[in-house]
Amino acid sequence: LGLAPLVVGVIGIVIERTMLQWLYKLDHLYGLLLTFGITLVIEGVFRSVYGVSGQPYSVPDQLTGATNLGFMILPNYRGWVVVASLVVCFAVWALIEKTSLGAKLRAGTENPKLVQAFGINVPRMVTLTYAGG
Repeated sequence: LGLAPLVVGVIGIVIERTMLQWLYKLDHLYGLLLTFGITLVIEGVFRSVYGVSGQPYSVPDQLTGATNLGFMILPNYRGWVVVASLVVCFAVWALIEKTSLGAKLRAGTENPKLVQAFGINVPRMVTLTYAGG
């Protein structure tokens, strides 16, 4: 389980170095279409290997049960998934909008030559961003 993020990071680096870096001089739409296409291919491979019904799993004991919200009954596990997803989304937003790394990433996507003039290795920064997920 601990090895999975490293494998995903390496896959992100390989995809960025072998396919995406050649599209940076083109319109951003080409990169979007390529990453969407790669996602569809990966999904198709996983569906072929594991099937479409998914694998059964048990809910952890700490998250069993449900909470009555007054207008609906929400299973605790689903509530935890929603909260965890919101935390991750907020953390990524804060990283991109509120840190110097985010400022460099935003500037590097808008005008990479100018950012490189300040001594920032934009290709490495973009590669590490893809490795991060």
